[in-house]
Order: sequence, then C-alpha cells, then structure tokens
Amino acid sequence: MQLSRDRRKRASAKVALTCLIAVMITVAAVTPILFLPKPSSASAYQSHVLSGKGNYLDPSVSPSGSLIAFASNRTGSYQIWLVNTKGSTVTRLTDSDGAKSDPQWSPAGNMIAFLSASSSLTSLWTINTDGSELAMVSLMGQSVQDFAWNPSTGMLAYDSYANGKWTISMAKIGLTPIQQTNDSSNSMYPSWNPNGKYLVYSSDRNGNFDIFVQNIATGAESMVTMSQGDNLAPRFSPNGEQLLFMSNRTGVWSIWTQDVNGSAPVNLLDQSQEFRLPPWSPVVDLFANAQWSPNGLSVLFVSSVVSGIQDAFVIQPNALVPVDELGDIGLGLIQTRISENLTGANSACWLPNGQGVVLTWNQGSDQGIWIVGFSPVTYSNPYGK
Repeated sequence: MQLSRDRRKRASAKVALTCLIAVMITVAAVTPILFLPKPSSASAYQSHVLSGKGNYLDPSVSPSGSLIAFASNRTGSYQIWLVNTKGSTVTRLTDSDGAKSDPQWSPAGNMIAFLSASSSLTSLWTINTDGSELAMVSLMGQSVQDFAWNPSTGMLAYDSYANGKWTISMAKIGLTPIQQTNDSSNSMYPSWNPNGKYLVYSSDRNGNFDIFVQNIATGAESMVTMSQGDNLAPRFSPNGEQLLFMSNRTGVWSIWTQDVNGSAPVNLLDQSQEFRLPPWSPVVDLFANAQWSPNGLSVLFVSSVVSGIQDAFVIQPNALVPVDELGDIGLGLIQTRISENLTGANSACWLPNGQGVVLTWNQGSDQGIWIVGFSPVTYSNPYGK
C-alpha cells in the first residue's frame, strides 16, 4: 500500500499529538544529520519515464508491471493518470472535481481505488482502468485517510473519520460498507495479510496506538504490540510472518519490524546497531511510507523531514557485511540511497518483480517519474544467489 505525501500531510492534522512529537524530535536532529556522509548507490539503471508541467505524486505499478498510476496536477487540478513504463502513452484516468491522490491497483489489475478530497472530506472511490464505472466506496459524511485492497476477494478496507472517531470498515464494490471496529476508540491504517484472511490496523483503545490483528471470519482479535509510544501503519510481510510499522516508542519516529506473534522487535533505523553500512540513518516522520520488497528481504522508505535530504532509501536488514579490518564477514544491515543519481524523491514504490523502484520528484531537471533499478551492492549478495 503507497502513502501520498500531500494527502498524508493533510491527514496528519487528525493525529496531531503524535505528529507534534515527531516534528519536535526531528528539528532537534536536523543539525547533525546534515553533515553525515551520503550512503552509496545500488542503482543498476535509471529511466526517466515522464516529465512536464505540474507535480507528480503517489506512483503505483500495475500487477503486470506495465503501467504506472500516479497523481498529478499537470493539467490543472490533481487527477489520476496512467503511463506505460516506457513513457510513450499517457492517459488521464479521472477528470472530476476534487483533488485526487493515492491510486492503488486492484489485485486483478482491472480497477484503481483512489482518494478524492473536497473542501471538508476525503472520500474513497474506484474506477475501471478504461475510465468507466466511477464509483464512491465510502459513505457520505465520512473522511477517509488510508485503505487497502484485499488480495483474495477484491474487497477494500479503509479507515474513516465521523462523529469524532476513526473506525475501520470493509466494502465490496457496489455494496454498503460494513464497520469492523467500534466507536469507543480510534482505529486506523488497515492492511491485509497475504491470503486476505486477517486485517491488521492500529488502535488507541488502551491509550497509545498499538497494533491489532483481526480474524475476518471469526472477528477474534489479538494485540501484537505493547509499548509506551504509538505504533502506526502496520504492513504484513509477503510471507505473512512479520509486521513492518512506524513507531515513536523511543521518542522519535522510526521504522520497526517484529514477528506477528509480538516477538523479536527490531528498530531498522537504530544508528547504534553493530555492523551497519553506512553507520547512520536519515530522520523519518510518520509518513515515510515504509514498504516491504516483493520478496520480503528489503524495505523501501522515503525520508522527507530533513532539509536537503528528501530521498528514497532501501534497507537490507540481513545482509553480509565486513565486520573488522581483516575483512571478516558477518550479518549486518545495509542502507542504500536509491535516488543518489537524482536530485531527490518525494514518493516511491517497488516494481512488482522487486528489481527496481519507481520514484517521483517535483523539482529541477529531475522532475517527473523515474524507474531506478535495484541491484544490491554488498560485500556478499544478501539474497544468497
């Protein structure tokens, strides 16, 4: 699931407390970060897919890998567009009132869900990839922030704000949404496990935001985090065994993983980790949009809170790296700046085959949409191939 920079910045007002903490910590961290060395690139190739007037946001690649959906104001208001990966065919998919953002392909690749913002609400819509059958999914009076397609059923899960609370609902196209969480607390950031039988989300029912997993068939829930901070935007790994999420449990926002049963939590941006290359990490905020690679061995994210370092990075948590001056090799972590050969990146997503990353950037000669290959440059290939 990709998270829109513009849309998420607007949504941050609804989680004001956690975002305020993140901003305060970030400001304190800016000065030392700006003088740290730049990590190396692992780009095998790069291709400038599209450029032109306007801004480019929220890339999302079709399951076939042939088309990129994105949001752009290249002809005025923000609408959803399609472009093939060669950049030779560009199509405006939507042309209606309201700023469009965050396009996401259906598992079958025949529909796109997206958000449309009016002056007061942001609603969830779907449209066929030929531009037909535009349909509103969320209910009138609800404002949606996050959503995700069920990989098996084509159902959409989304969070919506109404009557002072965030709740999570599920909807089949053309049918009335079914609310999955109650109104006694806030529940946000829904996502699915790989077989579509479990829903994961964040809820503040116990005070701070913790992560819960719900069995859709039975309604049974389990709480999988328990910390003093907030744990938000959880995502299942491709094998369904781990969760990737944002947390400020240490006082600053960072990217974490842990087993679905709640064990083995790891802070991927912990600068004190032994055998880390390079030995530093960019500061992130809640909207870093951390994403598993298709094979689950790497994590893509965007750093957008430090002036001069708005870039896309890939972390390989279990790479083999040199551990001493003698050249001995051990298990460590490698972080790569994917956009090193570009000016920067404001949003990013994986290609379905995991061999590259799609980036958007809205400034200078690198404005537009890029595809950057990802061939890990390590002292020993972390994929074991």
